[in-house]
Amino acid sequence: MSASVHRSIGFLLGINLALSVAFFGATPPWAASGLAASCFVLGFIFVKDVVLAWNEFPLGIRFFVIVLGIYLLGQSVIFAADPQGALQGLMMWNAMGVTFLLATRSHSMAGFGHIVIFMALVETIYGLFSLKMDASHVLWRVKELHQGYLTGTYLNRNHFAGFLELALGFVLGELFSAWKKNRKREIALYWAFFLFLFYGLMRSGSRAGIVCFVMSFLLTGILFFRSRIPVRRGIAVFVALAIGFWAGAQTLQSRFQWDEGSIEPVSGRLWVWQETLPMIQSHFWTGIGLGNFYAVFPQFQSERLLLGWGHAHNDYLELLSELGGPAFLGFAMIVGWFVICHSKRGLLNPVVLGGIVGIVSFALHGFADFNFAIPANLYLFLISLGLFYGISRNPEGEVFAK
Repeated sequence: MSASVHRSIGFLLGINLALSVAFFGATPPWAASGLAASCFVLGFIFVKDVVLAWNEFPLGIRFFVIVLGIYLLGQSVIFAADPQGALQGLMMWNAMGVTFLLATRSHSMAGFGHIVIFMALVETIYGLFSLKMDASHVLWRVKELHQGYLTGTYLNRNHFAGFLELALGFVLGELFSAWKKNRKREIALYWAFFLFLFYGLMRSGSRAGIVCFVMSFLLTGILFFRSRIPVRRGIAVFVALAIGFWAGAQTLQSRFQWDEGSIEPVSGRLWVWQETLPMIQSHFWTGIGLGNFYAVFPQFQSERLLLGWGHAHNDYLELLSELGGPAFLGFAMIVGWFVICHSKRGLLNPVVLGGIVGIVSFALHGFADFNFAIPANLYLFLISLGLFYGISRNPEGEVFAK
């Protein structure tokens, strides 16, 4: 297969991302279906790359993934309260799996990171413009919640923050790569992008997004020094964080000033988590089925919660309830193998060192929200992981552009 055809994988995956982000994070059913269908089409076009990527995984991992898929298919038909919803969720999982496999072909991903950064800039500019002109609408849809906060073309500030967390990781990856090669113009450019997007994260008013990104950044700061990156560069990025905090001080104050209005939604999430536990206990062995939280949770919901909790606002609790204990444990073991076996080598690459900030931030954010249920964000997260895996097998290789 020619190099130009290989490069088209990253470009087409990037176009997919751009469309899914632009249309409300692909949350409407028609947008989610379109994203899944396009993933399958790309898998069909580049079937050779999908097969090669699949065969690179250990036999034991491939066997367990097949067993898990068969189990989820049976669960959707036999145990799910809404079989159609569970099958749709399984279809989305398969589509995202194809995307992940394509992303592991890191030599084929030139240009993808630039599309991510471009979309993050466009989304932030659009969001700031909307706040000045008409904060009540996102494109043609009414913005029912979070008016006055930056959401881009998303309808929820926390989901927009999740996208920015991952995009900031790509910016940092490019920044670290430019530092390593001492390309001063690129350093200045990506420095400006980082400041602007971090300001956008502040203006989103997502408390969990802000806290998780800063925590992830501090964690990666430790890796800075272990990787022998000059101290002054680490300090410089910390200064950038401080500037972002200062620029978004007014929004931060409004979101972190605790009063009765801010305590209520937090306590609501705590109650949902508490009342999800009995549901998990009742369906521990079989699970409730993918995407079935909304259908089963009302049976366990107390009067202290208002109606309409379609998600647990904790991705991991929700996934545990949907998969069931045994399947969730097996899935967690696969993720653990992935991280433990490939993190050390991958961190030798500056692109991964930056990207891991976004990956860890997004994963931490999952403890307080449901970004994994947003198709566009899940799509970008899995592509990030796929790149992480691909680079871990070739730590010194180029990824985005030479």
